[in-house]
Amino acid sequence: MTFLEAIYKNLDKETPAVALSSGSVFSYRDIAEYIADFQRHINANEKVLIIGENSHFWISAFLGTILKGSIAIPVDNLLTPEELVNIINDCKPSLIGLSSSVENTVLESLRFTRLKPKLIFIDSLKKSNRKVEFFKKEPQPPALILYTSGTTGNPKGVLLSFQNLNHNVQAIRKLEILNPDDKFLAILPFFHSYPLMATLII
Repeated sequence: MTFLEAIYKNLDKETPAVALSSGSVFSYRDIAEYIADFQRHINANEKVLIIGENSHFWISAFLGTILKGSIAIPVDNLLTPEELVNIINDCKPSLIGLSSSVENTVLESLRFTRLKPKLIFIDSLKKSNRKVEFFKKEPQPPALILYTSGTTGNPKGVLLSFQNLNHNVQAIRKLEILNPDDKFLAILPFFHSYPLMATLII
């Protein structure tokens, strides 16, 4: 079973999946309902840039994107408009899933590009009774574009396939250091590769 198949299988569970510092707890089924709402706005095989603080909405947008067979592009929510527009021009997303906290940054960045991606405010997602869409494709399309920090120039996008991610997950499974009752404390932002893999995907 691939990591994506395992995620999809778990989405029907009532067990807790995400606990926020505010005390709110969301089950896998809760997350599935937010995923289904986000998936209404996206098509398979399109590029979806995701920008915002860590939240159950961010998780829902990310999982909704890769489950539907689209390419997720998680980026730093502290980018300046000038930094963000460089990434937008490079990856050319057809949709941006954003938190309200970065609205001004996103709108300002779009003033400097001819691209007109659709904007979806992820913190306005509602629970939906629609079925989560899971597109299985062979060969599987790219899953992610992660951007470097850009310390020596403009950030560069690194393309990761589902096979890349699945290889990491399977390697960790073979170590037998995790069990279903383990809890992960997410301190780092999910747009970084390490917390994305270690605290979200796994």
